[in-house]
Amino acid sequence: MKADPNLQQLSTEIEELGLKVESISDPAVRADVLALVHSVMELHAAGLGRILEILSDRRLAGREAVDTIAADDLAGSLLSLHGLHPVDVAERVSGAVVKAQSELRAQGATLEFLRFEDGVVHLRLAAGGHGCGSSSTSLQRSVEDSIYDAAPEIARVQIELASAPAQALVQLQPIGSAAPRV
Repeated sequence: MKADPNLQQLSTEIEELGLKVESISDPAVRADVLALVHSVMELHAAGLGRILEILSDRRLAGREAVDTIAADDLAGSLLSLHGLHPVDVAERVSGAVVKAQSELRAQGATLEFLRFEDGVVHLRLAAGGHGCGSSSTSLQRSVEDSIYDAAPEIARVQIELASAPAQALVQLQPIGSAAPRV
């Protein structure tokens, strides 16, 4: 089997960059760079291991195997990271929004998908006023996490905070006072 010239070029570039990293004079910076490279390699190794695990399941073949890999949190995120995910990014974002809407509804909050353009997901979040203790900041963080989990390659999640509808106030009479006579 003939070697791919691009792979040979990449291999040479990696070797040259490795030598540059080793020559970094600041030991803390050099250690951080090496730790970063090591972490990326571990992440990819875990993802490749998960892909092999899915593929070794003889019940899965063809498109079903690809769909299972794409749906896997780790393997799917690596596919997304490298632009190889078989499901379009807009479709994955839409699915994540629908899932988040369902979860937020239980907390009295609403989430509206506005648009997806230039890699930015635009949403409107209205936190519920039910006193459940969920701040709009924690709800916002939860929504962002859901979207990034589904489509890590997006540039940003932009959440516009909307005010929740005002709740009606009930006027109470002070204790011990008589109701006004008419």
